[in-house]
Amino acid sequence: MKQTFAVIILVVFAACLGVYFWLPTQQIIPITMQTKAGKGALQRCIANNDIIKTWMPIKAKSISNNQYEIDGCTITFTSDILLNTDVRVQYKNIDTSSLFRIDAYDNGATASLYFITKPAKNFVEKCTNFFTARHVKKVLNSIMSNYVDYVNNSKKVYGVQMQKVLLKDSLLIATKNTVTHYPTVQDIYVSIGILKNYATTNKAIQTNAPMLNIYKLDTAHWEYMVALPINLFLPNYENIKAKRMLAGGNIIETDSIVGGFNTVEKYLQEIENYKSDFNYMSPAIPFQLLVTDRMLEKDSTKWITKLYYPVF
Repeated sequence: MKQTFAVIILVVFAACLGVYFWLPTQQIIPITMQTKAGKGALQRCIANNDIIKTWMPIKAKSISNNQYEIDGCTITFTSDILLNTDVRVQYKNIDTSSLFRIDAYDNGATASLYFITKPAKNFVEKCTNFFTARHVKKVLNSIMSNYVDYVNNSKKVYGVQMQKVLLKDSLLIATKNTVTHYPTVQDIYVSIGILKNYATTNKAIQTNAPMLNIYKLDTAHWEYMVALPINLFLPNYENIKAKRMLAGGNIIETDSIVGGFNTVEKYLQEIENYKSDFNYMSPAIPFQLLVTDRMLEKDSTKWITKLYYPVF
């Protein structure tokens, strides 16, 4: 009986000794997830406290503007003017911070956190660190999963769904004008009418809705260009210029946008953000596809527009 008890004690001691040497002095908590979003979008969505509130898990309790409590863990987000974000985690004996790291690749970016706990001084602290670190990692994984789901949804990030597609319409005729006021619907459709008449005269067929780009030259002048996709390459004529876009090239495309000029201007800025977030370069200006004929539909709240931006 004494021998059996001694063997049990020896086995338990050996197991404890094995666990002691198996458990590291410090616990490392790495979190890395891939996203389909651009680097800039990832930075904004982790550095802006108002945006963080929208993607944090439902059960997260807001303690302050940049601090949350979830399953006993206190998570604090601190960002500087360069959008570098430090994430601090506090839970029981763990109080550690990590710089939120973003690494871009061709069609997305990875988001990473890397926490290291304080060194354990004895066997009990090693065991405590092991279990608390597992809990912290579980909480952080749930937070990062919500974050990735958010940034992967371009409609949430930019307000409208955006994607990079292949360019289809390659042959265009275009005309450009300068005015001393923001171009009116009448201005725009007079130019469109001129293009349509030129296309019809030369037996060319319109292949898509008219295109529009408006550019503010200075405080008193606006330049606007309208273009018409057609099936033939026509020669230049007076103020009408033939243009050929590289068919099969990359172009950013938005879903339908409903609203007038101010609404479209807002999303023109967002498509610029999208281009910048992925570090795309552009060989041409962005343009609006006027899906709704503004001359037939007078109510601007019903206008439908799509935005396009050639990139490489």
